[in-house]
Formats: sequence, C-alpha cells, structure tokens
Amino acid sequence: MYPEELITEDNPLLQMEKVATTPHIALASQDVIERHSEPTVNDITALLNDE
Repeated sequence: MYPEELITEDNPLLQMEKVATTPHIALASQDVIERHSEPTVNDITALLNDE
C-alpha cells in the first residue's frame, strides 16, 4: 500500500528496476479472487445479453 492512492507517474518506486507494483488484490487468495470476480463476470454477461 502507498501513503497516497493512486500513485502518480512520477513516484520514485516506478523508476526502480527491481520493484514490482501490484493492485491490492495481489495479496488475496484464489478463493477471494473468484468470489470477488464472479459478480463482475455476471454483470458483464448480463450486459452483453441485454439483460
């Protein structure tokens, strides 16, 4: 996590070669990712099917 969200493009962390930044979801278990993704997938599917 960063002191301020969202980080800006000039943040020094983004200039470092050995630093990888990830969204918060990167620390979630597979189960959590699936549970949080399912409603989004359902919404997109419904939208594409004009529901």
